[in-house]
Amino acid sequence: MKFSKKIGILGGMGPLASSFLYKKIIMQSHNEYGSEQDNEYPEIVLYSIGLNGFDETGIVDYEKVKQQLIDGVKVLEQALCDFIIVDCNTVHIFFDDMKNAVSIPVLHLIEEVVNYVFSIGVKKVGLITSETTNDLCLYDKKLEEKGLKCVKLAKSKQKALNGMILSVCLF
Repeated sequence: MKFSKKIGILGGMGPLASSFLYKKIIMQSHNEYGSEQDNEYPEIVLYSIGLNGFDETGIVDYEKVKQQLIDGVKVLEQALCDFIIVDCNTVHIFFDDMKNAVSIPVLHLIEEVVNYVFSIGVKKVGLITSETTNDLCLYDKKLEEKGLKCVKLAKSKQKALNGMILSVCLF
């Protein structure tokens, strides 16, 4: 099968997350669409940016992070991608800024996750996220709109999770 769309991935906010997404797309192309030869897989541009102003807790410098994300989606648009996936939940606080900076679609990761969870009949979702994603309630409203209950970590548990996130980043 020949894919007609070029996928842009804005990653690097957890480089392992970006590589995981890339691998998932390749495996899905093989398993669901029968891709075998190199030319049967989708074109993918992975632009991995290590954000300044971002750490294991999430965003520490909002303006700096926002500008880097806007610049990143513009790079993918200039690479002639047909749409963009931003593979970090936390930076979706700047989703409208990224979407408005380009003329190609930017997929909303949180909306996609919530729509999927709703479609399979889940009623309650436990969130294990960065501190910023948790504090900004990035999932809460989207889940509530679908009638889903959101269960989040207590602050004391979040601090422990921050340490785990850092150790994964160093793995």
